[in-house]
Amino acid sequence: RLDALLERIQALAPTSVADLGAGTGALFHRLVAETTIPRLIAVEVDATAFATLKAGLPPHDPTRVVLHLGTFLDLAPRLGPVDLALMIETIEHTDPEHLSKLENALFARLRPAHALITTPNADANAALGVPPHRRRHWDHRFEWSRARFTAWAERTASRHRYRATWFGLGEDLGPCGPATQGVAFERL
Repeated sequence: RLDALLERIQALAPTSVADLGAGTGALFHRLVAETTIPRLIAVEVDATAFATLKAGLPPHDPTRVVLHLGTFLDLAPRLGPVDLALMIETIEHTDPEHLSKLENALFARLRPAHALITTPNADANAALGVPPHRRRHWDHRFEWSRARFTAWAERTASRHRYRATWFGLGEDLGPCGPATQGVAFERL
């Protein structure tokens, strides 16, 4: 999945990338090591994950690699212009009542040229052995079906003048689709 995301990121040729919810750095470490993107920003709210992210980085130029401990809901104005914002397996950790704040921070305040958002595909849970009425991770506040994710992305794109294109990540599990669903937003 990370290889597929790196390909998408490199195809966009961004000059700045903000990984919003970078976690322990699985993707961010690869961006630092494998790309020539001039400016990389990691934002993580969990102090333990942030410490792991920071400890795993090789020596780097602090003007190229910027780390923020905190929520991007508050940090969005300070992140500066960003070509590409990433929310990789992050949105499902947001309380549903805060989705409008997330949407506003990302698409109205940060306003990147592109955004990639991935999240579990709830339609695939049964094929993955997840019991009914359970979620894949204890901290997921919700898991969207493909229809609900599509509806949210279409409304969001329309409200903020973006184009939304859907994609899947991982093995296609037949009629239920891939385990991970994603949307690429492009500012109009």
